[in-house]
Amino acid sequence: MKYLKVALVAVLSTLICLSFSTPFYAKGETAFRYAYAGDYDENADNLPYFCEEKSLNSALFAIPKTYCVEILKEDGEWYYCRYAKDEGAYRALRGYCLKRTLTPVESPFENEYLNYTFPVEFYAPQTNTQIDQFKVTLTVSFYGNGTMNASGMSYAFYDGKFGYVAGRITDYPKNDLPQPTLSTDIKQPENSVNATLITAAVITVVAVIAVAVLYFAGKRPKLPPKSEG
Repeated sequence: MKYLKVALVAVLSTLICLSFSTPFYAKGETAFRYAYAGDYDENADNLPYFCEEKSLNSALFAIPKTYCVEILKEDGEWYYCRYAKDEGAYRALRGYCLKRTLTPVESPFENEYLNYTFPVEFYAPQTNTQIDQFKVTLTVSFYGNGTMNASGMSYAFYDGKFGYVAGRITDYPKNDLPQPTLSTDIKQPENSVNATLITAAVITVVAVIAVAVLYFAGKRPKLPPKSEG
C-alpha cells in the first residue's frame, strides 16, 4: 500500500505540472497563413510595401489593394511572405512586409494575387525624320506600384526580368473585402490561458481527493485493548 500511494502521488503531481506547461488551444484559435492589403489611399504613409529585406529602404512595390501574401513565418514586426506564384506570366517573390500594414486572414481570397498585364511601348531613337520612329510594344506583368527617384513607377516582370516602368497602374480589378459581422450574443472570450487554468484546477481537485482516499484507506483501525486474564 505504501508504494502504491507513492506511485499514485507521483503520477498526479506530474499531471499537475504538465497542465501548466502544455498549452491548450481554445476553440477558434488558428494560425493565420495569409494577410491582405486593404483598400488604402495611394498617398498614405503606411503603405503595405513588399521589401527585399527587413527595411523600407529595400521596398520594391506596394502590395496591390485587396490582394494577399502567404505568410511563411513571423519575424518580429515583419512577415516573411510570398507574393504571387510561378504560373503563367508571373513568378513568385519572397520578401518582407510590415505586419501593421496588412490584415491577417485564415484563407486567401478567390484571387490571391493580382493577375494583371498591361502594354508598354518602347521607341528607338529617331535618326531620320523621313522614316517613322520604330516602336515595340511589350506586354508585362504588373506586381505593384513603387517609387524610383521620387517618381511614381510600376514594378513589372517580363521575359525573366523584373524592373520598373514609368507611371502607376490604378485601374486594376479588386477583390471584395470581407465584411465585419455583428452579433447580439455576448460571449466570454476563450483563450488558452483560461483552458489551462480550468484543466489544472480539475486535476488538482482530483489529486487532493485521491490522496485523501489513500490516506484514510491506509490508516489501520485502532484495536481495543486486550483485557487481562
